[in-house]
Amino acid sequence: MNGLKVVAVVGVIWLGSATRAGADAADIHKAAQSGDLAEVKRLLVRSPELVNARTKAGETPLHAAVRARGTAVVELLLTRGADVAAVDGKGDSPLHSAARAFHAGAARVLLDHQANVDAPNKQRFTALHLAALSGQNNREDVARRTALTTLLLAGKADVQAADKDGMTPLHVAAARGRRAMVDLLLAAASPGDAEDDKPTPDVIDKHGRTPLHWAAAGTDMTILENLLKAGMKVNATDKQGETPLHYAARRFRLEAIKLLSARGGDVNARAKSGATPLIALASVGHGDREVDEALAKVADVLLSRGAQVDARDEEGLTALNHAVQQGRTQLTATLERYGGAE
Repeated sequence: MNGLKVVAVVGVIWLGSATRAGADAADIHKAAQSGDLAEVKRLLVRSPELVNARTKAGETPLHAAVRARGTAVVELLLTRGADVAAVDGKGDSPLHSAARAFHAGAARVLLDHQANVDAPNKQRFTALHLAALSGQNNREDVARRTALTTLLLAGKADVQAADKDGMTPLHVAAARGRRAMVDLLLAAASPGDAEDDKPTPDVIDKHGRTPLHWAAAGTDMTILENLLKAGMKVNATDKQGETPLHYAARRFRLEAIKLLSARGGDVNARAKSGATPLIALASVGHGDREVDEALAKVADVLLSRGAQVDARDEEGLTALNHAVQQGRTQLTATLERYGGAE
């Protein structure tokens, strides 16, 4: 009987200790994320092992601390043995978390403690990719992204690192309309600082797309202009044989069509499907009357710059055939005005 009592007492003590340890782990993550330096210190004095305690998502207190406003907790955790290379369930290191939060101060402390600036997560995103992916294009986010990007580039971040889709930070920045970041990436030199190591704008993703393809589908003409000035090929083709003009046409980007065609973009370039930019435009199968009007305006520019109205794709269909099939009355009228026939 006495033996049973001892076992019961030991079990209660163990359960109490486990419960407290779990509570302490939750507490240190909460304190770290709120930047509560005093509370983090108190918890570490009582239980030093909490410095690398994990949440269910695999985060350590260091992951949480980099999202706080200051850097005091980050510095404390690192001096107490926090693992700067620890990864969570997404494969994110604390530097990834700092990049997602645009926290350049925390990122600087992490890099000073030998964080790998080019460490990839499970998506193969580096911190530089996440700087391009995160946030919006408002003034505050642009300023914070610029500070973070400048820091990462100073730390020799690889501007040509590719994610699982083969996209570099320049692809992502061009696709997301990150104008200031595009300029920084174009100006940057990759590790070695040699002139020959500067990022190649025409680097392709796994679908053969260059950053110019992505920018052509967007709305920021300054990005498009700067990519062209950097030497990007205006008639580069993806794996489907489509050029940036095809991408601009499919998204009915009028100003992009004007700029690309003025810079030598081939308005009659053929994709593997036989589609020209005009056919790609006419094949758009979504949208209302406003879309029809926009398509008609873009078609007018393409046709006025030499697009062949009677070109046929591999199915033998012209732009007019596609426009009629999609019920585009305004586009149909524009094509007919230029001599289009079914």
